[in-house]
Amino acid sequence: MRFTVESIEDGIARLENGTNEAVFVNPALLPDDTKEGDVLCFDGEKYTPDTEATAERRKSVYNKFNRLFNNK
Repeated sequence: MRFTVESIEDGIARLENGTNEAVFVNPALLPDDTKEGDVLCFDGEKYTPDTEATAERRKSVYNKFNRLFNNK
């Protein structure tokens, strides 16, 4: 299952799957360098980074902001 890290605050990480369902986990269970916006895969035991999906997501967000602010 794939999740996006929506926030990490007050010792709790909020992860969302593709249907906007939230899962709250201890950040200690995530890879050490996990940041908000990262995409993680969960195999039932551990979370691993999906660097390709993260890069695609960041590029998509960048392009949306670029279109928004360049269409004035």
